[in-house]
Amino acid sequence: MPPTQEMIRKAILCFGQMRLVKFTADKTQITPGEEVKLSWEVTLPDDCRVTIQLNGVDAGRKSSRIVSPVSNITYRLEARAAGMGRMLGTIQIQVDTSNCTQNEIEEATIAPLVVQNINTSIDEYNNVATDKYKVYKRREAQVEVESTGIIIRLRLKIEVPNFSNPDLDIDAKIAVGVAADGRVLAFYRSFAVDVDWPWWVTGISLGISDFIEVVVESYIEKELKNTILTSLKSNLESAAELYGGTISSVETAQDKIIITTC
Repeated sequence: MPPTQEMIRKAILCFGQMRLVKFTADKTQITPGEEVKLSWEVTLPDDCRVTIQLNGVDAGRKSSRIVSPVSNITYRLEARAAGMGRMLGTIQIQVDTSNCTQNEIEEATIAPLVVQNINTSIDEYNNVATDKYKVYKRREAQVEVESTGIIIRLRLKIEVPNFSNPDLDIDAKIAVGVAADGRVLAFYRSFAVDVDWPWWVTGISLGISDFIEVVVESYIEKELKNTILTSLKSNLESAAELYGGTISSVETAQDKIIITTC
């Protein structure tokens, strides 16, 4: 429900009565992964329904938090109410990466690992799909690393007993990065699924359509989609462990993934 005029009026009043007592960091120049203690205190009337957030996460009116950024970051303390916000303060943490090293994972190294996990997932699904339509590869999965992300192309076919088998095409793009605490991140920028029936198929029963939808939703969108992401993330984490140190950044370039450790 959108905020009422009374809620907006009350929020503006509370913003005006709010006071930032402190918003501090015990250090603002660090090396990657070094701990920083952020502390803050905000006062306002008890009847004000205002949420205090630190970089978009609820933080409480008076508290502290230990953070370990791996790259330059700005922490923002903000008040939110009735769909509106008031910036209370910012703190910039500068991270010295002068002693960091870049390590490259070639496309030829990471691609077979991703393909292997995809094949394993499909085999496992088919082994238990006794009462479902099975999924087969029309050709091997393609994995390419570009500057904009990791491109994955799957060309599959769904086996429909006593009927024509539709093609199932999946085109995905995955971005990688590193969280503020040094964890490797992998997330989809896009994930498109297309079911294509042979041109001569002119009528598809509701029952067959429902079964195809179940395959796409229960296996492709849930199991396989998650498998691709988690396996990629796991492979990158394993590679990063070999380099040692704290992960400062993970990024893609043409035909390679670059992991910076410090």
